[in-house]
Amino acid sequence: MGERYNRRTDRYAILHRIANDPDMSATEAARLFNVSRHTVERWCREEGIPLTGHRKPRVSFVLNQKQGRRKRLTQELAQVTREIKDLEQLDPAAPYQKPPNSTKRRL
Repeated sequence: MGERYNRRTDRYAILHRIANDPDMSATEAARLFNVSRHTVERWCREEGIPLTGHRKPRVSFVLNQKQGRRKRLTQELAQVTREIKDLEQLDPAAPYQKPPNSTKRRL
C-alpha cells in the first residue's frame, strides 16, 4: 500500500479497483485514493457493488491482536509466578500482608 495517487478523485477508478480486487476493502481503497471511507461505501451502494466480501478483517490485523494478547498474558503469568514464589517462602500460618510494591495503580 505504499503507492499513493494524486489528490484528483476519480470515482470510477476507485469503483473499478474495488469491483476487480476482492481483497480490497472500502477502508483500504479510501486510504489508497485519499478519500473518505464513507464516500467509497456510498459510491459502491449507488453503483450496486456489494461490499459484503470486502468487510472482513485482514489476517494481519487479527494476528497483531493475538500477538499483543499473548505478550500481555505472558507478562502477567511471569508476574504471578514471581508472586507465588515469594509467597511459598513465607510461613503458611502467618497473616498475609500485601507487599509495599504492589502492582496495582493507586489513584
